[in-house]
Amino acid sequence: MKVGKIVEFDSAHWLPGHAQCGNLHGHRFRLEVEVEGPMEHGMVIDFPDLKKGIEFSTEGFDHGCLNDIVEFPTAENLILRVLWRISSYLEVSHPKIKVTRLKLWETPTNYALWEQENNGSKKEQ
Repeated sequence: MKVGKIVEFDSAHWLPGHAQCGNLHGHRFRLEVEVEGPMEHGMVIDFPDLKKGIEFSTEGFDHGCLNDIVEFPTAENLILRVLWRISSYLEVSHPKIKVTRLKLWETPTNYALWEQENNGSKKEQ
């Protein structure tokens, strides 16, 4: 079974050397997290526990400068950082639960998507 949670945060960043995004600017990001695991006691994971994992994964993002956290903070690089951190969190706190999908909206029309392949391996998009 799969469950998910959506969070939003405001962050600033710039992309060094990029013509359009090379200056400091901000976005209202929307992060969608989907996890999968067996149901125990009627649920896959308690939503407050999933929220803790997301907060751990995005520490410093809200009202922060993403360049202080990720060297080149594109939506793609931010997703990979979230994937690494939330996977680490779940491995310790909920070892039977795995991340299956992350979608990070940088604007209402632009996003990066990561999904787990059907064979269980990870892929990047």
